[in-house]
Amino acid sequence: GYTAYGLAAGMQNEGVSPQVIGCTFRFNSLNSSSGGGAVYNHNCAPSFQSCVFIGNQTSQMGGGILNLAASPTITACSFFNNHSVGSGGAIADTASSPTISASLFINNTATDGGAIWGGAGFSTILSSFFIGNVASNDGGAIFCTMENTVIKNGVFAANSGNQEGGAIKVLNASLDLWNGVFSRNNSRTGGGIFFRGEPGNANKSTIRNSIFWGNTSAVSAGDQIAMNTKAGDSLELSFSDIAGGAGSIPQSGAGSLVEGAGNIQGDPLFRDTADAAGPDGVYFTADDGLNLSTGSPGIDAGDPDPTALTPSDITGSPRVQGAGVDMGAYEH
Repeated sequence: GYTAYGLAAGMQNEGVSPQVIGCTFRFNSLNSSSGGGAVYNHNCAPSFQSCVFIGNQTSQMGGGILNLAASPTITACSFFNNHSVGSGGAIADTASSPTISASLFINNTATDGGAIWGGAGFSTILSSFFIGNVASNDGGAIFCTMENTVIKNGVFAANSGNQEGGAIKVLNASLDLWNGVFSRNNSRTGGGIFFRGEPGNANKSTIRNSIFWGNTSAVSAGDQIAMNTKAGDSLELSFSDIAGGAGSIPQSGAGSLVEGAGNIQGDPLFRDTADAAGPDGVYFTADDGLNLSTGSPGIDAGDPDPTALTPSDITGSPRVQGAGVDMGAYEH
């Protein structure tokens, strides 16, 4: 571990795009007004594959990685116990377009966006786990603002935000969520996701083939999803399993909730909500605790339009199996 006062304590990529494979960034610390705890990427498109970021921290943004006008590819990486005094305990993105896939975010902490903070960019997150991340303000796992975020095959469990969005907070941004699982996330309001819109551009978000079950909030409503949005903002919800149903989602402001086809409100019959990794202790395997048990109402109940689906589920098993696509991150 290194302590630095510049832009990064471990690696600084300024206009260069290295391939970083199988490296470990451990206990690096940055005490600076800008920069990432371990890695700083600016005007570049590096790739990180099978890397581990553990115990890195920064006094500003991006305890593990800070991206500024960058387009990194992050594949099969693990982020454990990274911390930012500001935003993005593991990763912070500003005007960037990261693609993150098959990665783990566990027990990262920040003021906003316990694992990831993204602003004024376009983020794509595929087949990744967010477990036990904490934000002292908003967005226990992810905080996205003024940007477009696409998430497919994501598992969000036991994340917490002290104010808005136990798993995700969406502020003046658009979220396109497919086949997500949200369980045991907690916040003051919007235990799963909180959408907030303020004056500016209209933002349109969609949730499809996703499961929100067992999330909690400190207020009487908004355990799963909550909205405080402006005129022109919309959330379209379809082919999803929501505890309490779409009608239980509290709405403030003039934004609209559009309930599409195929929504249900039945116990998804997760295998073990208390153990997301399952009996083998390994994520991305068929015995994961948030996989569906036989008899789940989410089996074969997803959107029959396959055009936006990933070709496989979070374990790598093909989609579709059986009579139709399943709700959630796993194909039963």
